[in-house]
Amino acid sequence: MKDLPAYVEKVYDLEKMPVEIGGFVNIARKHGIADGKNTVFATIKIESDRAQIKKFSFGYSDNARVYFEARLMYEGTNRYQTRDYRYLGTIGLFDSVYLPLKKGTNRLSIAVTEGFGGWGVKGMFEDTSGISIVP
Repeated sequence: MKDLPAYVEKVYDLEKMPVEIGGFVNIARKHGIADGKNTVFATIKIESDRAQIKKFSFGYSDNARVYFEARLMYEGTNRYQTRDYRYLGTIGLFDSVYLPLKKGTNRLSIAVTEGFGGWGVKGMFEDTSGISIVP
């Protein structure tokens, strides 16, 4: 597994996207696959009042890599029929990572890759004590 490529640290097209009903960001509303570019990075900054470990649950479509402080923490696929022959590839909070937050600002990025049928991402902390999301 690889760490976040250095060139990704240079943000070229940073934009805020709205969260829709159900708590997910519908990437397809703003971005289609163009010129073979089918990956976007959804990034948040987490402010923590102390060093602590927090569970972050998330969902995505179609493929994802989760990076915390530029370190790869998770890689997976959530495409149509990947979990079961009846599975539709819907975006739910089916996966989780435990983030080792340091005191201060922490960065979480999810690289979401589209295959077909739309793409998006969602996530949540069950326990938000001692943390806040920095705009």
